[in-house]
Amino acid sequence: QHDTRRLAVDLRVTGSGANTIRVNGAVTKRRELARLLPLVLFAPEDMELVRGEPEHRRMFLNDLVAESSPALAGDIADYDRVLRQRNTLLKSLRATSSIPTGTLSTWTESLIGLATRIIVARRQIVDALSPRLSAHYGAIASSTDFATVTMSESIPNDTAEPDIAKALRTLFHVKQRDEIDRGSTLFGPHRDDMLIVLNDLPARTHSSQGEAWSCALSLRLAQVDIVRRDSIAGDPVVVLDDVFSELDAGRRVRLGEHLAGIEHLIITAADVATIPASLVGRQHTVVGGRIDD
Repeated sequence: QHDTRRLAVDLRVTGSGANTIRVNGAVTKRRELARLLPLVLFAPEDMELVRGEPEHRRMFLNDLVAESSPALAGDIADYDRVLRQRNTLLKSLRATSSIPTGTLSTWTESLIGLATRIIVARRQIVDALSPRLSAHYGAIASSTDFATVTMSESIPNDTAEPDIAKALRTLFHVKQRDEIDRGSTLFGPHRDDMLIVLNDLPARTHSSQGEAWSCALSLRLAQVDIVRRDSIAGDPVVVLDDVFSELDAGRRVRLGEHLAGIEHLIITAADVATIPASLVGRQHTVVGGRIDD
């Protein structure tokens, strides 16, 4: 319930066939449910945001971009479709040793238009993420260490917004032969990365287990801030999956204090003793796949 609005959400997950979502009795798309009932999940796999390959960070950014605007969600889907078509054509040109035709230029221009909008949107998200990440990391780590995020793009990072399309067009023109030889699109948002920086060093290679875990958690908390800012539904539901077991006692206490202001919080843990007392509320125990009160 949010103010005087009540949402009755019915999820049906089947072993075969399509899953269904209903909100107040009406069939609803998954994307619309995310808008009405936003959720942020932190799980152990989120260490990949810090230590993993760039694709994990691109997916994280794309999710935030899509949550901020349905139109941008469409741009991301269209970009993936155009990218596949362009790669298919590049492979064909490589296999037949053909001279590039106008068809390649058409796909390239379509890709540039979509890429430009995605790059701009990602930059805006990163600009919003960075100070929030820094604040959350400082609160959890309780040290003079500082964490920030920045983009690493196919084009120079200081390329002004009006010049992005031109920079991409030049890059594709200069590197066209390389792309045909490789049979793949070598530049664009699908190759960019979000760099997480800890004390001026890349966290991916220069962070301890505790530091990396705190960075990943702080990223998710920064996501909570942005979803809260943009959502029509208010605070998102925040799910922490076995988070506290990976933290030392000091970080557990500080994180517990830091989470006190979150309205909807679900915590899972193998050992309830790892959860700070300030966060322990209504408890359910899962035994043999069944939930007991």
